[in-house]
Amino acid sequence: MKIKPKNRAVILSNGNFGNINSYKKLIKKNDKIICADGGLRFAKKLGIKPDILIGDFDSLKKSDFSGLNKNKTKVLRFPKEKDKTDTQLALEYALSSGAREIIMLCSLGGRVDHMLANIHLLRMGVKKSVTIKILDESTEVRIIDKSLDIKATKGETISLLPFSEKVSGIYTEGLKYLLKNGTMILGIPYGVSNEAISSRVKIKIRSGLLLVIRNLKKL
Repeated sequence: MKIKPKNRAVILSNGNFGNINSYKKLIKKNDKIICADGGLRFAKKLGIKPDILIGDFDSLKKSDFSGLNKNKTKVLRFPKEKDKTDTQLALEYALSSGAREIIMLCSLGGRVDHMLANIHLLRMGVKKSVTIKILDESTEVRIIDKSLDIKATKGETISLLPFSEKVSGIYTEGLKYLLKNGTMILGIPYGVSNEAISSRVKIKIRSGLLLVIRNLKKL
């Protein structure tokens, strides 16, 4: 019997996390689980075994590796002095393995530079035409270059921010403050804290890259 590849990957990074039960709802049975360095501790708290452990392991202690089944978990160690973050290595691995959807967990909070670096990594999904989301228990972050259809909760906050020098031809539906052929310029964040007034929100752009941040209700 031919084994089908896992088309969805979940990356566990080493950022902050809150309610463990909230994250358990985000992970599906057939997901490929990739731990970026200290994300291994997060996997342990979730009670799941990673398929891949990748990084320089500077955030892990020897005891963190206890209980790791090396026959089932592929371990990829990199030198500490490197140009790429552990999360970038994990994301590149997920893309090279054929994942068509990638969920990044525990990638927000903590150090601001790490958080911003992880948000910048979302551009890789645009280039590869792969859906990549950063999620935590109350936030979803994505970058789009074409369109996005959201099943929203009325009243939730949705912020739109330019992620390129200029974003043109912005059209929105289902938001309190609508845009029709709008333009956003980098450094002028007037798209913060819009509000969903419908259970379906549509966002479309003609050119550029748009950062979409949803402030979700607690999962």
